[in-house]
Amino acid sequence: MDLHQQYIYIYIYIYRGLKIRESILLGTYDRMIYKKRDESAGCNEYKAINEDQRLLYISEVDSTNRIIEGYFEFEGINDCQDTLQIEDGYFKVSF
Repeated sequence: MDLHQQYIYIYIYIYRGLKIRESILLGTYDRMIYKKRDESAGCNEYKAINEDQRLLYISEVDSTNRIIEGYFEFEGINDCQDTLQIEDGYFKVSF
């Protein structure tokens, strides 16, 4: 594996029930994290800020093929005080 290779992960933790096809504004205990795994970099984890601007929308749950699909957006900040804005984040994952 190349030591300069990066992996990017998005973690979304929801501590309550979800509804399909309804925008979910994340609350105090919910978390969204953007994380870069890069062996040569520091300050690689951005935690969501601005609770009123964090959004998760689940558009489809296919229980036959075991796929969840939707989109999200949030603004994040890391320990070095760098910020990022994710708009139109899209996911399609197996479960």
